[in-house]
Amino acid sequence: MNRIVPIIAVILFAITGCKTEEHQSFEKIIFHNSRCFGDCDVYHLEIKGDTSVKVYGEAVYQHSGRKMYIHSPDKEGYFSGKAKRNEFKTLDSIIRHIGIDTIKFDNSDCCDGIIYTIIIYREGKRIELKSMFPPEKARQLIAVLNSICRNSDVKRTAKPFTLEGQVKN
Repeated sequence: MNRIVPIIAVILFAITGCKTEEHQSFEKIIFHNSRCFGDCDVYHLEIKGDTSVKVYGEAVYQHSGRKMYIHSPDKEGYFSGKAKRNEFKTLDSIIRHIGIDTIKFDNSDCCDGIIYTIIIYREGKRIELKSMFPPEKARQLIAVLNSICRNSDVKRTAKPFTLEGQVKN
């Protein structure tokens, strides 16, 4: 009995006492994808560590079958709200594990494809990544950012805004 009490105390401490409040892996992320030659969605996104988002849908299309896309004006404009919890957690996890401090984008902007720009504020630093051909390990990050643009719980706002790094067309 004398040995059981300390063991139980250690287990309880491990369960309750060692919990550390995990902070977000970023303060703010700004994401832009540019126009392309074709029907590419053009989004401008700002997401903060508290899950708040601002989305400007500049050009948005929806798939209508047979590789045809139709313009979707109800998804275009200025929106603000919150990111969905599961997507935010996925984004946070990617930022923690991708090696964001060492990842390199080549700043290429040739041709007619989408140029991706990601600006990350974390730990007092600003990291800017930009390329038409981002590295393979950034593809999941870009996919989640695009998903946040499309699927966040946002409401249309009447007041336009410009996000950092946004190029006016």
